[in-house]
Amino acid sequence: MYPILFKIGSVDIETYGVITVFGYWVMVAFLVREARRLELDPVGAKWNIAWATVGSLVGGRLLYVIVNFQYIADDPVRAIRFWEGGLVSTGSLMGMHAAAAMYAVRGRMPLWTVLDLASLAGAIALAIGRWGCFFAGCDYGKPAGELPWGVVFRDAASLVPAAMRETALHPVQLYLSLANVAVFAVGYVAYRKLFARRPGTVFGVVAVLYSVFRFVIEFWRGDADRGFFFSDRLSTSQVAVIVWAVLGLAAIVFARRSEKSRPAKS
Repeated sequence: MYPILFKIGSVDIETYGVITVFGYWVMVAFLVREARRLELDPVGAKWNIAWATVGSLVGGRLLYVIVNFQYIADDPVRAIRFWEGGLVSTGSLMGMHAAAAMYAVRGRMPLWTVLDLASLAGAIALAIGRWGCFFAGCDYGKPAGELPWGVVFRDAASLVPAAMRETALHPVQLYLSLANVAVFAVGYVAYRKLFARRPGTVFGVVAVLYSVFRFVIEFWRGDADRGFFFSDRLSTSQVAVIVWAVLGLAAIVFARRSEKSRPAKS
């Protein structure tokens, strides 16, 4: 694909970094719009968005460093070169929610409202950001065989290993992008219908749907350096989304019980 978007002198401007920044911009724009619509404290909302953005970067990079510890240890400066690739989306998602929740509690903002909005914003950012992965060649898929939508990565700067650059691969980056579009669509319907009377439901629905999609799509991933558990049966992200799905289900149950225990309006 096109890992280098353009050059400024001797500096490469990477497609991954540009698309990632654009994804964050759209995410922040969505959060600002919804915070205004819900009449949340504007100062608190802006700080929460800032915390969530930083949390997503830190969480995504931290999980990347953990999974690729030896690679980072050989050159520790690599730990901060996130624009070159290396944000594990599951870590970004968890980091964003954790930071948003911490600030919500600290700033006395409605916790479940914040988490509901963060979950939708995260789906937007991931849907866009996966195109950055696609152009960079990271998170590439397994050989696609005779499937007509298999993608061949030939660019020498691609992160796909040289031995696989003439092989049609599953475009798992695009599978994940489409999955996040679907997650956002379903989550947004829940947001419009259930948000007011069942805070926390949106977060739960988005967490469960994302986890299911991510768990299944991981089986088509071809990058063997992303970390595995249980005798290489499950990837790091698959283990993480199992935990995420459990948290999502707990949020749905909590939201439903909270609605039942709330006194009916006369």
